Amino acid sequence: MRKILSIVVITSLCILVCQSCTNSGSETQKNPMTEKEKLVQEIKQLEDTLKANAEQKINRKLANDLIEKSKTFARVFPEDELSPAYLFRAGNVAVGIGSFEEAVNLFKNIHQNYTNYERAPDALFLQGFTYENHMNDLENAKICYDDFLNRFPEDQLADQVRVVLENIGKSPEELVKGFQNK
Repeated sequence: MRKILSIVVITSLCILVCQSCTNSGSETQKNPMTEKEKLVQEIKQLEDTLKANAEQKINRKLANDLIEKSKTFARVFPEDELSPAYLFRAGNVAVGIGSFEEAVNLFKNIHQNYTNYERAPDALFLQGFTYENHMNDLENAKICYDDFLNRFPEDQLADQVRVVLENIGKSPEELVKGFQNK
């Protein structure tokens, strides 16, 4: 009787082990995407949806989801070349929904942590622009613009930044007088 009971127990265990191996294999086959691929797909879907509805009022929930997923991607995969691009686009979306502090932080992250990214100068410029034009924080705007000229003096935006620095904080009347004097 003990032999039969032992055989039944061993057979049952073998069946359970085989089933668990089969189940885990089929789960892998059903879900072959990596975490990175899923995140890339989710970001792309959010971007596509926001672009498709660009003519309508922006969906703040989708915009915030896109911003958060972009930040998550950059945090989890900081060395990936997509990280600064996602952060840059998320910064623009943040400006679009009026989340200016978020935008400033996203642009700052790019020019500080992704110095070799081709749009790092643009990110620093946009940080200053956001401070100046959306937050009316001229002091921080000047700091960003000065930093821009120190780091990227030959950039295509450098001449514009110089003009902005000469005129930042001036009233429209002062600007007109300045242009008349030149």
